[in-house]
Amino acid sequence: MATSSDKVNNNAQGWGAAAATVVLALACVGIAYTVHSRTYHSPNDVLAPVEKTVER
Repeated sequence: MATSSDKVNNNAQGWGAAAATVVLALACVGIAYTVHSRTYHSPNDVLAPVEKTVER
């Protein structure tokens, strides 16, 4: 059992999880930007490839 003279430093733990969360968030932003920049076509772009729809 901890004695009353033992101090707890709440700021010393959790930095690994915080860093992993930040890295994961940045990776998600990078992936989303890459997908967006490679696949987005302006609705006003007349030279954009047109997807063919299949009629049933």
